[in-house]
Amino acid sequence: MSQLKNVIRFHQCHGQNIDLFEDRTVALRSRGFADALVFSERPLRPGEIFAVDIESKERGWNGHLRLGLTTFIPSQEAVLPKYSLPDLTNSHPSWIFAVSKRFMFEPLLNDCPEDTPTIPETVLKPKTFVRHVTDNGSRLAIMYLNAGKFAQMYFISNGDEVKICAERIPSHDPLYAVVDVYGKTRQVRLVQISSVRTLLEASRDAIISSLNQTKNGVKQLVDDVCLPVHLKQYLLSHS
Repeated sequence: MSQLKNVIRFHQCHGQNIDLFEDRTVALRSRGFADALVFSERPLRPGEIFAVDIESKERGWNGHLRLGLTTFIPSQEAVLPKYSLPDLTNSHPSWIFAVSKRFMFEPLLNDCPEDTPTIPETVLKPKTFVRHVTDNGSRLAIMYLNAGKFAQMYFISNGDEVKICAERIPSHDPLYAVVDVYGKTRQVRLVQISSVRTLLEASRDAIISSLNQTKNGVKQLVDDVCLPVHLKQYLLSHS
């Protein structure tokens, strides 16, 4: 896949108070405090990170940016709701979180599943120190991974711990990222980040790389390793 196809932009369908700049990678709410929904140009792929930097704030309003996933399909003919919460969530299945200064939530799963994504610490760190997640320079990101018939949504704030914030999302529906440039948040910029590998994939690649450095064939070595049959099959199918 070419680098151009990997670029994430905002969709041309957006709220009436939004202006897009820099090849649709910057969204500015130029007036008011609402009617400021923006969407990803295309549905996200599993493991693809959608990240934004907060670049500008505005005094005099309440609330901050909202961020999440939606099954709403943006188009030039679409009538957009005024707010993401509760308008969009009431009209279309959506998983959207309102960010605040003390924004935090407990992960839905206590145990770390084998498909928890592994992200280098520096990838999603903001460029400068930020005190609150609503401050200028704050970097917020979402992604989802398929888990059987459903998907799990992950939220990452300023490169901190990756947390599952929503489960049982229908994985057969296209999922668009949605940003509500709401309240005190005035401008956001998309951050171009590649998809991440899961812990299982990273472990698989490390094992295969190690086996490839030996003289014997990978299949013979995998057969000799003391692993469950289904893990051996997984290694061989991706070697």
